[in-house]
Amino acid sequence: MVLSTSPDNTCPRTTVRSFCSRCGLWYEFTVTATTPSCYYYDPSRAPQPSLSGLRKHIKKITRDAGAGNAIFDKEKGSSTEGRWRIPIGAYHALHTFLRSDPCNEVTAIPDYQLRIASLGRARLDKSYPSSKKLIRRGVPAGLANALAPYQRGGVDFILEKNGKALLADEMGLGKTIQSIAAMTCYESEWPILVVCPSSARYHWEQEFLHWLGIDSVVNKNTSSNGEGNDDSEASKSLLQDGGDEQKSDGSSDSDDDANNQRHPKRTMRLLRKFHINTLTSSKAVLFPPCCQTRVVICSYGLIPTLINKSKKIKPGTFKCILVDESHMLKCKNSQRTKAMLPVLKAASRCVLLSGTPALARPKELWPQLSVLGDWWVDENSFIEKYVRPAAKDKTNNGDDGTGEGNTTSRAELHTLLTSTVMIRRVKADMLKSLPPKLRELAYITLQDEGLKYRFNKYMALLREGSGTLGKLARTHHVENAQKGSSFHSVSDGDHSITVAQALHKIDLEADEQHRIGMDQIQKSLIGSTHLGEESTELRLQSMEAALVQKINDHRKKRKIELKNGNGFFDGKKIIESSFLDNESPLEGKEEMTRKSVLNELYKMTGAAKVPAIIQKLKQWLNDPTKGKLCIFAHHLSVLDDIQSGADLSNAPGSKTKFIRIDGATMPKVRQESISSFQNDPTVRVAVLGITAAGVAVTLTASSNIWFAELFWTPAIMIQAEDRCHRIGQQSNVRCVYFQ
Repeated sequence: MVLSTSPDNTCPRTTVRSFCSRCGLWYEFTVTATTPSCYYYDPSRAPQPSLSGLRKHIKKITRDAGAGNAIFDKEKGSSTEGRWRIPIGAYHALHTFLRSDPCNEVTAIPDYQLRIASLGRARLDKSYPSSKKLIRRGVPAGLANALAPYQRGGVDFILEKNGKALLADEMGLGKTIQSIAAMTCYESEWPILVVCPSSARYHWEQEFLHWLGIDSVVNKNTSSNGEGNDDSEASKSLLQDGGDEQKSDGSSDSDDDANNQRHPKRTMRLLRKFHINTLTSSKAVLFPPCCQTRVVICSYGLIPTLINKSKKIKPGTFKCILVDESHMLKCKNSQRTKAMLPVLKAASRCVLLSGTPALARPKELWPQLSVLGDWWVDENSFIEKYVRPAAKDKTNNGDDGTGEGNTTSRAELHTLLTSTVMIRRVKADMLKSLPPKLRELAYITLQDEGLKYRFNKYMALLREGSGTLGKLARTHHVENAQKGSSFHSVSDGDHSITVAQALHKIDLEADEQHRIGMDQIQKSLIGSTHLGEESTELRLQSMEAALVQKINDHRKKRKIELKNGNGFFDGKKIIESSFLDNESPLEGKEEMTRKSVLNELYKMTGAAKVPAIIQKLKQWLNDPTKGKLCIFAHHLSVLDDIQSGADLSNAPGSKTKFIRIDGATMPKVRQESISSFQNDPTVRVAVLGITAAGVAVTLTASSNIWFAELFWTPAIMIQAEDRCHRIGQQSNVRCVYFQ
């Protein structure tokens, strides 16, 4: 529970948010003082009172409730302002206390949210099941014994939800092994369908064979007859000698089994390679008659054709389905999602896997949640409550109708998810021994005159926009001007000038005209506030638009002078510039969409950093003590330039061996490349596409990551980082972002 203060137009208002420190769940209610002299405010600090007057009451209530300690977090720069963190166990006592004052009006936490919070807390209080318990439920002994305690907890959660759950553990915690282990308990309902990104198909095949394969080292001691059936000596021993394992909460495995008769207990038959059918074409047969197919692996790219066109997959074809990277179903109107949802809803067991279920906003969750049961009445109710802005909430964060919800709705949604269908753990809590992940920024100074001009040209186009991008570009421009321009100025004493310098001079003139013009506009509007704020704003927009048009006309006139100056501009001789690339900067489209301008700038930022990255990469390769390195970029041209510029080669005897994974890498080659990087000490560099190599890749042989380019969505970059920062990593992971 968090208490904080905020001023209101009429009276002080105290916001109260409940927080469970054990399960990370937030709740909120508000207290409004109807009189400014309410006893728990400090009158000397009005109209922004502090909560210091509540200290003794909060501490007493929390202490008497026996729910833990209340902690006061001071705001930066203030000795009294801050927030109280109060255990949720003290909620009812504090609520009663606040309501006891007739000056207060309290909107309480809804009872159903408190009940859900209790369910979530009860689940977290539950200890992890033993491997023996999972074996009795049907998980093969080798796999059950390989699971970490928290992974056994994940399997138990999925079984508790009857095989319909969202496994949202942070990347690197082993979602694959948990989902496979859980589905083995439903082997009687197989064949099982695995839907995953195209690049991850052979990764899943390898994982099934590693954990469930009859020839795998994991299972070599679990079966005496080679088939891993119910008569295996290991399983018999575990069933006979396991006994009733007493747990910390006083219950035993036998008690749990008595309460979970719905879980099948037969140990599954282990897999051979021909039991797995990895689809590479929509024309492939799902169940070849001679192969006894038990696992079908299909990519997101193939699934719409198999469902809509060939009709090979229909609702009910598969009772057990695993959906990897389920956030790819975020758009309910996409062909992929429309095709898959009926099939997923018809399955008896469906486990969704994603470390980032919602990449950007809550509305991306609905297609996934609709598969997992009737926890929400309908889509409209979900959107109304968790996606759309709450009109009465004027203090929300980023709630502008874009589908991001607000602080309160997001907190409530997280509570509901973790208490119903979703389990999420993070590495900081589960892998205490995992070395930390460190992030650094490396700034690069641009030297190429041509690129400098091109950046200036496109930034000027952005600055002309009236939207958010235009405002950001103008702010950036002002900040840079205050720090000093990174472009070389044009000296009046020079007798020659490059085309780039001439165009830059024109842009500087335009910028100065815009600055002077805006100053004049602002001065002219002084004293016009009597017209009303809305009218003044309209006048400002109109006058600014006229100014921008005047400046653009002047810029065009100056460019014509440059083009028709017979080799001279402002009395100076024009010399050629190397940046032209056989294309005149004065020709081409005068108007570009904001999106195309932004994409062009995105490409240029990558190209601008390549020379510096190549230089640092060569230094890295010349130092044999440096180990292995992963380099991520988005554009193929950047990957190509780094590969060629650093002379990376896999020729025999080469000291610059590398692997490359991008969107064109075939799945089998991809898996072979990963294995090579992990096991071959002579392969020291991995050149990787951010999106192509951001999932289904383990590169723990390296603890160094360079990002030559950024990506639009931060979650995608975190996924890329976690290719190295995951189970098996022994060193601090250093992530360097080149800027």
